[in-house]
Amino acid sequence: MKELNETDVLMLRKLDEVRQHFQEFDHDFRILEACFVGSCSYDGETIKDRNEFDHLIKGDLVEYRKPIEFAAEYDGQKVYGMDDWNGDFSEQFSPGMFFNVEIVEWFLDCVPPESHSLTYIQCGEPYSHIDGKATYTTFECVKGDINKTDSVWRYCGHCFSKERVEYKGK
Repeated sequence: MKELNETDVLMLRKLDEVRQHFQEFDHDFRILEACFVGSCSYDGETIKDRNEFDHLIKGDLVEYRKPIEFAAEYDGQKVYGMDDWNGDFSEQFSPGMFFNVEIVEWFLDCVPPESHSLTYIQCGEPYSHIDGKATYTTFECVKGDINKTDSVWRYCGHCFSKERVEYKGK
């Protein structure tokens, strides 16, 4: 396996700039890329796929490979993440519990949201209907926003559209 050095990486970055300006060479670049993926390493790590190759030539491979650090605690309470979720969400967790952005992004991506902003989301699939009105799984940001990996979100429960308080009945 060939070990890439800084000169190789700089050459690849220059080649990528050329590729961007001359799209007709894209086919040749992809052939070269295929030669590197799986058969070369950088800083002792094998370049495993096209995504890692792209990060290598953009200069952020080391940053890309850093594990994401989510908040572990907020306001004296545990912040839950994907590793903590192992069953029916509504049975396992209660309104008022805190979650990291990984959980919120999962709900945001599973179906188009009912409503959302940088600091609030409602899952697009109704959870239930009360008196003919749909309720939605709802999260409200208490620290940061959807673009911050260290953001913390409070689970609001199943709320009516654009509301953040779970309906408790009359």
